[in-house]
Amino acid sequence: MSSRGRLSEKICLITGGAGNIGEIITKRFLEEGAICIITGRNREKLQNLKNKLFGAEKNGRSRSLYLLAFNAANPSEVHEAMQQVKREFGRIDVLVNNAGTAGPKQTLANLPFTQAELEALRQQGFADTETVFDAVGNILGITWLMTRAAFDVLSVGASVINVSTIFSRTEYFGRAAYSVPKSALNALTKHMARELGLSQKGIRLNIVYPGPIDTDRIRIVFSAMDKLKSQKEGATQEHFFDKMILQRESERGMTKIFPKAEDVANTILFLASDESKAFAGHAFEVTNGMQVAEESRTTLTSRPRLRISDGTGKKVLIIAGDQIDDAVGYAKRFLEAKSGVILVFQHPVYYERAKSEYPQLDIRHFDALDAESRHAFFTALLGDAPIDNVIVLPRCEKNFQNAYLLDTSDELAQKFLDQEIVGTLAVASSLAKFFVEEQDKLREAPRVVFISSPAYGRSVYHDILRAANEELIRIWRDEAATLKAQGKQKFEIVAHQLLRFTQKEENNFNLTAGFALELLNTAKKLEEINLYLPAYVEQPAQSGLVDSLYGMHLGKVAVITGGSQGIGGEIGRMLALAGARVVLAARREAELEAKRKQIVEEITRIGYSSPEERVAILPNVDVADENALNRLVEFTVRKFGRIDYLINNAGIAGAETMVVDMSLKDWRHTLKANLISNFSLMRKVLPLMKRQGYGYILNVSSYFGGEKYVAVPYPNRADYAASKAGQRALAESFAKFLGPELVINAIAPGPVEGRRLAGEGNQPGLFERRSRLILATKRINDLYAATIQALNDGAKIEDLLASMQHNSVDELLDGATVHQRLQMMAHHIRNTADSHSASYTHLMDKGIAEKFIERLKVGCYLTDPELGAKFLRDLPLPTEEFFSREFLLREAKKIHDGILSMLYLKRMPTEEDIALATVHYLAAGGVSGETFHPSGGLRFDRTVTEGELFGKPKQERLAQFEGKTIYIFSEYLFEEAARLTRAYIGEYKVKQVVLLTKSTYIAEQFRLRFPEWEKTGRLHVRAIGMQLEDAIDKAVADFGRPHAVVSMPFEPIPIKPLVADKSGNWENVFNERDFEELIENNLTFHFRIARKCSLLGEMQIVLVTPKTSQRSTDEEFALANFIKTTLHSLTATLGVENERLIHHAAVNQVDLTRRAKSEKPRTESEIEEELERFVTACLLTTAPLPTPEESRYRSRIYRGNAITV
Repeated sequence: MSSRGRLSEKICLITGGAGNIGEIITKRFLEEGAICIITGRNREKLQNLKNKLFGAEKNGRSRSLYLLAFNAANPSEVHEAMQQVKREFGRIDVLVNNAGTAGPKQTLANLPFTQAELEALRQQGFADTETVFDAVGNILGITWLMTRAAFDVLSVGASVINVSTIFSRTEYFGRAAYSVPKSALNALTKHMARELGLSQKGIRLNIVYPGPIDTDRIRIVFSAMDKLKSQKEGATQEHFFDKMILQRESERGMTKIFPKAEDVANTILFLASDESKAFAGHAFEVTNGMQVAEESRTTLTSRPRLRISDGTGKKVLIIAGDQIDDAVGYAKRFLEAKSGVILVFQHPVYYERAKSEYPQLDIRHFDALDAESRHAFFTALLGDAPIDNVIVLPRCEKNFQNAYLLDTSDELAQKFLDQEIVGTLAVASSLAKFFVEEQDKLREAPRVVFISSPAYGRSVYHDILRAANEELIRIWRDEAATLKAQGKQKFEIVAHQLLRFTQKEENNFNLTAGFALELLNTAKKLEEINLYLPAYVEQPAQSGLVDSLYGMHLGKVAVITGGSQGIGGEIGRMLALAGARVVLAARREAELEAKRKQIVEEITRIGYSSPEERVAILPNVDVADENALNRLVEFTVRKFGRIDYLINNAGIAGAETMVVDMSLKDWRHTLKANLISNFSLMRKVLPLMKRQGYGYILNVSSYFGGEKYVAVPYPNRADYAASKAGQRALAESFAKFLGPELVINAIAPGPVEGRRLAGEGNQPGLFERRSRLILATKRINDLYAATIQALNDGAKIEDLLASMQHNSVDELLDGATVHQRLQMMAHHIRNTADSHSASYTHLMDKGIAEKFIERLKVGCYLTDPELGAKFLRDLPLPTEEFFSREFLLREAKKIHDGILSMLYLKRMPTEEDIALATVHYLAAGGVSGETFHPSGGLRFDRTVTEGELFGKPKQERLAQFEGKTIYIFSEYLFEEAARLTRAYIGEYKVKQVVLLTKSTYIAEQFRLRFPEWEKTGRLHVRAIGMQLEDAIDKAVADFGRPHAVVSMPFEPIPIKPLVADKSGNWENVFNERDFEELIENNLTFHFRIARKCSLLGEMQIVLVTPKTSQRSTDEEFALANFIKTTLHSLTATLGVENERLIHHAAVNQVDLTRRAKSEKPRTESEIEEELERFVTACLLTTAPLPTPEESRYRSRIYRGNAITV
């Protein structure tokens, strides 16, 4: 060996110098005159190499080879070793970071992270000796640590060579623990080369990528890999040969062969020599020309395709570290995209904070570095399977924001290795295993996206993690594809990495979230692994559907009532985003201004021209005020010249009480605000829209307004439900007359997640209001039931009120003269009431007391008004809340959970969901007369509006009419009432029929028809005008309480056109006043009678809808069907409510109008048959029913029905 050469007198430290390639490097360096220091853990191994090179020679050339044994993974030993080198040699001219290990040779799912897992593999016959922690430290950690520790000893202009492997950039089955840290080393080299090169020492750092080295060992490795992958012998070798572009001379002539160890040593020799002084940060591939990309990457240049991002029915697992805001942001975006979300924080501090700040999210915890924690989490997660998508975020985003690689502490470097490199491998390992365990529940290949941290300072560490994750994904993809081909798992893996840190615009997060949605919720599949955010792309919409709106409604003008917030505000916003000009109308100006400001800012960003001119507001609009509605139409036409869309969205919640407790004023107000206003506005814009040749009217109804031909009972909300059913029925009934130019539809959401549902300011949300209402109603029902039962036992009303006058549960329990029924009620209160509120000690609060007394008055049990007034005056009221807030919230949660259980999607739609559906619905010009239900799949009990009459009541039921009293309200349906009267008195021997008419003329006609029965007292006829309640009170006083009531409307359907004729004359067209009278005569009329009679005792109540015939106009048919549909909502709701009253009054509906005019009778015999069917239907619905005690089932099914005759 020459003492002079290319490395003459250079002090060269070679880690792993006694290894396979290390030995060749050492030998070549010695041949070129270097003084070599070779390191390793095993001194014996180092000595064996020295003996091999120099034999027994004690002096001379052997002095150029020094042995330094220490554990390079131990920082203290490394630093001590470098101090020793400094003492003995003074400097290092060349540092070759060659040391490393093979790592455990296992597929991702089987990687060992603990000694116990490693031992388990050994028990299975595997020869692995390292955990993943060991491998990462021995492959990446040693090189990083050696370079940091040696920096002070390195000479000016020194050369550092890191030895990686070409396998760090290729698939390498079952070698993730080796290739992933090597890939991280590649990026670390690039960034450290800059720090070393720009330091005062000007140190050059380069990296060498050996390919497969031509040894028996690599052939054994590739052969084993062929078997693992079920490939033919030599397939792996050929795979790498195919990547080579260089043939070399061999024993077989010119052919592709693997490079030799000497090729690697000679490359490193070149980099160690002064011949490479101009090279820094360069990569030297010793592979015989293997064509392997430096990085699998692309830049995403287009906006995320959010319009096709569909997360419905999917579940995403978000694994986060310390980035609460971003993690929660991703969770919310995926929830908006209809995905289920499980959010995991690895750090316990951030987990606790997130769980406290976002209780509505499903937030969980595990520590990837704690095998037991990780295994327990993923075992439990199988209960939530399938998990379709996963987002993996860095564990510690904030720790490595501005750190350097050379100046970092040993502790921070180790933290990075453990938490980011090993931690990510651990997460991926558990996911790989989990996906196999849940594969039978998956519908398609699971998708995983690793998302980097945003741009913080230098982002060096983020790029190292990027490189590690890239190789991890590459190997994961290959292993999954191989195992799928072998039939060991059903699916491959679709995995990518989103890189944020190269883009520093304000829209970074929204872009990242948008691309994550596209990658996970679409079928998008890119070959490239690393997906970089573009330097600039226009900010995406928050939702893919919003993104698709742009330009959809260009040129249109929309009026939205109730447009300041909630659904109306969102509809206005999205129509504006879609290009429409909008007028938002509401009562409160400040809220309108805020909504307008938000919309203008958004459409300005989109780029619409004159954004300030596109959104107008009109405050102080109460839709129950006709003048305000006129002002709204005039304002819009003056501002924009036309109205294309009328969105009837404004409305009120209604009285929120049972029908029997609802005042006539409240009923009328709700119908005025929610229904009559809809028609009024529609009637005002129809002439304009007809002249334009286009218009779209959309009524924002409710799921509780029912569906076509179906009613949904909505207890305690009958006024609201009827008004919403009417909005829907308007669309169904009027569509025929508004076409072809005009479209009318309805949209009917259920409970909507938003400000109003949650409550605003001091106002409680919907569920809390409902809980208070339900609890208060139960108490009223208890008080009322006990009172009625006591009255039936013979008690006097004044005595019962006197017992309750103290308003004390204890007084009832302890009072010697208290009626037994009241004492039983007091015991019930004690057993069920909230002991932390006044409801436990008091019978009632002011509101309950007023409703209780009103019921007694309406039901004709309390006929002395002064007695009721005195009771209310003298009643001591509780000083604390009647129901505690905690109790109310518990009840509210039950209601909330009950609603969720009836939602197919198990979540309530948001206001944005409803608005999006609406705006897209408006674009569907080919649909009219329909109702769309964006309710989250809500399914309540429903009852059919057009049930057919089949059969007759059984004779034993009919026989029970004998001796009963029947009330019949009738005016223009004279023949129907007469036939029914004849059946009751003549055939079934009722005691008496009380016939109440509007006019004296019709009353006289009935007397003339049945003079004998009137003389004998079997028939009593009275003309009452519209004094319905007073007439019932007098009838009860004179004739006793009824056993059945048949309510027929006093007024027929008006005969008027619904739209102008071809001349455009609207003067005699059905107008606002006509519609209000229609509602009063056909809905409010029945409400008044049913409300009153439901409290008179056990009975059957029948509500009859208007009559039509073959001679009726199409308009009459439309209005009659409108009434039939709307009334059924009241019928169904009252049928359910009355089940909860002591009287159990059954309410049903008989319809005298069919859906199709062609089904109406044509001949005299058919007309006669229809009359008989009517009588049969009334007999069926008024015949006595079994009590709930006798048959709960039968008593329930014979109520809330609608029968068509």
